[in-house]
Amino acid sequence: MERATQWSRMVLAAVLPLVLMGVILLPTRTASAVGCGDPPQLAAQAPQAQERWRYTYDGAGNYQVVGWTPTEATLLVNSPGCAISHIAVVGLNILDGTEMWRVTYDQLQGEITSAATTGSGLAIVSTSQMVYAFDETTGDQRWSAVHGYEGWPEIITTENDIIVLSVDNSLTGVSASDGAIAWQQMLPVGSVSDWEDIAGGPLVALGRPETEGQDVQAFGLDKTTGMILWQTPVGQTATSTGGTLELAGNGSGTIAAEVLTDATAALVTLDGATGAIAWSAPLANDGSYGRMYLTNGAAPAVVYATGGSLEVKSATGYDAATGAVRWQNQNIGADALLAGDTHIVGAGPSVSYLNALVMVDGETGEMLWAQPEALVDGSFTGTAQVFGSELAFTPAFQEGSAPTVTSVDLATGSMLWQNSYPEFEALFISGQAAGIVLADGSTAEEAVLVALAS
Repeated sequence: MERATQWSRMVLAAVLPLVLMGVILLPTRTASAVGCGDPPQLAAQAPQAQERWRYTYDGAGNYQVVGWTPTEATLLVNSPGCAISHIAVVGLNILDGTEMWRVTYDQLQGEITSAATTGSGLAIVSTSQMVYAFDETTGDQRWSAVHGYEGWPEIITTENDIIVLSVDNSLTGVSASDGAIAWQQMLPVGSVSDWEDIAGGPLVALGRPETEGQDVQAFGLDKTTGMILWQTPVGQTATSTGGTLELAGNGSGTIAAEVLTDATAALVTLDGATGAIAWSAPLANDGSYGRMYLTNGAAPAVVYATGGSLEVKSATGYDAATGAVRWQNQNIGADALLAGDTHIVGAGPSVSYLNALVMVDGETGEMLWAQPEALVDGSFTGTAQVFGSELAFTPAFQEGSAPTVTSVDLATGSMLWQNSYPEFEALFISGQAAGIVLADGSTAEEAVLVALAS
């Protein structure tokens, strides 16, 4: 028996190294992928962000961050359902999530229409009848004023101690210090389709004609006095006033207008200070949804891209000064946003998946990285947040997976962290405050605001 045992040990000692070598030489398992190219290796699971706190407002459907300081966040609380109404404005301690103050709809005259914060520490709330100012830290009411509108005014800007309200083609400037009406202006258009606020410069409006056959007009307004500084026709209409009218800016005074009507299909760029047209380029008016991106780097570009997250993309980069075509490719589409002065991040071309997250240099068109494990959907531009060197967003929901918040390093495309929430039916990012991502998770019974930090 002893001799048999010794023989077994000798055989095991000889065979075991060969078995181990065979295991080492076996090919590694890879993740299956749809598309061209080598399938990606299974990545290590991303770490989780630290959950700082949770906040719940009874009866809330979702939350919207309208302003923040290093220690506080001001939220607009919305009702559940598709027909959203604003039911309260709340001030939170951003460090621990405690509620510092709240103003509910039944404390105000009229229905809440919008909210914003100012650089002077005020939370501004407009209703269908009034405009109110509250202390951003304590919630104490500073003043209230009747705006005189019969409609739903929207807060457009709060720069230069002036709060600008707008309804259709009418604007009112309200003093942030005491609520006095500073100015009123009526633009000669049917309604304003889009706004672009130039920091330290004019407020630019793109107007929709009142009747067919009239020009599409752009306006530059002085935010302090309400005076019209310039007025420029940027397109025409024929038998309809409908169509797509959008504005974009780069923060340095260059304005681009997308004009798609039954008589004009063009990308028009203007000097925001003077209203002078720099150049225009024709666009295809084929029903494709497009988006403009204006870079502000060493060689500014105006990028026009089409194609949703699950569609074939097409993008053209124009020289911002001359309109010359600098690049054209399929690297980025309309479900994307600017990240910093020069980069565009969003759904890219087919990199294993049609809606893989990519980053593109907007001034050269070069793809800098692709992250095929982070998939983008149509909600990306409305909820994704860029802060510092990170991008936080909720990836496209996949069957069998839980709603997830993901943070990506903008320099490399690497996943920094990923938090999954199987208890939520839906999950969106409401905003970010002082480097903390605020995610909005909903169940059948409540909406929960979750604070996440790296």
